[in-house]
Amino acid sequence: MTTTTNYAALGEYTAYAEQAKDAAYTRFALLHNLSINLARAAKYPQETCNIEKLREELATIEACELEMHAAVAQANQKAPLCHKPALTLEQYRRD
Repeated sequence: MTTTTNYAALGEYTAYAEQAKDAAYTRFALLHNLSINLARAAKYPQETCNIEKLREELATIEACELEMHAAVAQANQKAPLCHKPALTLEQYRRD
């Protein structure tokens, strides 16, 4: 028995997997930068901490987080249709 590939589903799966990867990378970079900024604020209490900027950075991190989760969920809906493995958030972990 030959299995036919659903190329439309494969294209969507691939696009969502790439979207999740991009969102995860951006999220990681933003979290890294935020940690540096917070460490600097803790080290130099005489400098004014821009709380509004921190809120904006957190909102952007949250948006990346939501995008990553949504893209993984969408890819996983297409996975069985194109005979691909389900994605996990663990795949997008950065050490």
